Amino acid sequence: MTTRKPGRLIALLVEHYDELIAMLSRRLGNAEVAADVAQDVAVKLMGVQASNQDVWQPKHYIFRVARNMAVDRQRYDSLRERRRLPLEASADVEDEATATPEHLLADRERLRQVLAVIEDLPPRCRQVFVMRRLQDMDQAEIARSLGISRNMVEKHMRTAMMHILQRLGRLE
Repeated sequence: MTTRKPGRLIALLVEHYDELIAMLSRRLGNAEVAADVAQDVAVKLMGVQASNQDVWQPKHYIFRVARNMAVDRQRYDSLRERRRLPLEASADVEDEATATPEHLLADRERLRQVLAVIEDLPPRCRQVFVMRRLQDMDQAEIARSLGISRNMVEKHMRTAMMHILQRLGRLE
């Protein structure tokens, strides 16, 4: 059991992305929710990578993080359903008024990097990604709107996520 630097986490996530999505889909019962959780996993791994922590058994770590996030998502969905809370009401967002200038600058730079990576996507792939992640449209709506199958929407999202993870992983 050797340690690996966390920069390898994003590469492993990309390498095992389909396996991770399959596991999350089985656990959550919904491929779209699984893709959302996988994106959250990627964000968490980028944070670990940025902190330069060593990770033992990185593949195991990635899947453990995914399982934990799936449980969190199920709990959140259950609570949200019971209380009918909007998603925005429970978001843990730092208030710009209390954020340090360094944090704001780092956040803006990170946003610029993410937008540049999204801009580099092929046009249809970028369009699907923006509709799903930024306009919060579901796969069926996107498929109807663009005149493509849901499978193509999933393929474009998978391609977009792989591209984004690979590029952002290299920027860290």
